[in-house]
Amino acid sequence: MTSYRQELEKYRDIDEDKILQELSAEELEQLDMELMEMDPENVLLPAGLRQRDQTQKSPTGPLDREALLQHLEKQALEAGEREDLVPFTGEKKGEGTRGGHSGDTRGTRRGHGGTGPRGTGYI
Repeated sequence: MTSYRQELEKYRDIDEDKILQELSAEELEQLDMELMEMDPENVLLPAGLRQRDQTQKSPTGPLDREALLQHLEKQALEAGEREDLVPFTGEKKGEGTRGGHSGDTRGTRRGHGGTGPRGTGYI
């Protein structure tokens, strides 16, 4: 029985470039797909490289940022605003924390010295 190290020795001198040159376009595409699916959650890879490119379209041209921004602004203005799911009525619900007192002043700090323990100003 041969050892694991001896088994690996036969793969040491393989010419990977030669093997890749002999592959057909379909085989290269399949190899690319398998390599990309090896670890899609690798955080060391940029986000754009974590998933293989599935587009078959050729590029339409260079990126014109200004034209893109103008198009997006035009689209946003044409779309209009959508209706709220719950319409705004302006009604206030519950008591606010500022303003009137509810009568219970325990645990509140007063502006003057107070009569709390050790002169802390708490009542």
